[in-house]
Amino acid sequence: MKRRTKQEWLNLFKQHQESGLSAAEFCRKHQLNAKYFSKRQFDLNWKQSSKTVNQSFVEVKRPEPKVSSSSIQLTVGPIQLNLPTTTDSHWLAGLLKALA
Repeated sequence: MKRRTKQEWLNLFKQHQESGLSAAEFCRKHQLNAKYFSKRQFDLNWKQSSKTVNQSFVEVKRPEPKVSSSSIQLTVGPIQLNLPTTTDSHWLAGLLKALA
């Protein structure tokens, strides 16, 4: 295995980043051990220092549930039953099965 200086490793990491290849493909192409390549990246903090990280938080708001004025209308003979659209489907299926 060839010994490389820190600067040589940093140059390799930069070449890899610019190549658009996966780490495995880059290592095969340059006859490098992929596991050692990854270890050196970690040891030299390449991934952390090469990317600009935005440390700010973004507020995420949950959308307000839409109130639906529609309902499920079930008519059996003279009986009419209005259910909200939020009615549990399993419960409704059980009701229909019981009425059948």
